[in-house]
Amino acid sequence: MSRMTIALATLAGGLALAAGAVLGGFVPLPGLGSSQARPPCNALPSVGEVTTAIEEHTEVTSSLRDAVDGAQVSVARPCDGAHADRALVRVTVTDGDARDELTRWLGTHDAYGVPLEIEVS
Repeated sequence: MSRMTIALATLAGGLALAAGAVLGGFVPLPGLGSSQARPPCNALPSVGEVTTAIEEHTEVTSSLRDAVDGAQVSVARPCDGAHADRALVRVTVTDGDARDELTRWLGTHDAYGVPLEIEVS
């Protein structure tokens, strides 16, 4: 085998390994996939529990809205089928800057005690 053949075979093997790692999810690529982690549907609380959490923590909603201009808090039902009765708190913000503000706020404040996700509208 010539050196060129060996070099090309080595390069092809390396590229195949790299592609397999990316496609297999072992190597994340920026901008691909979800940046949020959500519990599986069967682990989410019920719609009633999330509604109660928001109603019992009005001070959280007020503080959050004061900190993040335009933030809207709602009960979201992200699942269907057997888990359609499961929910989480969804905080909708206007843009990426507001999302960053909300993330900072969440890092220094207690929230509702149930799963929460951020949505940029």
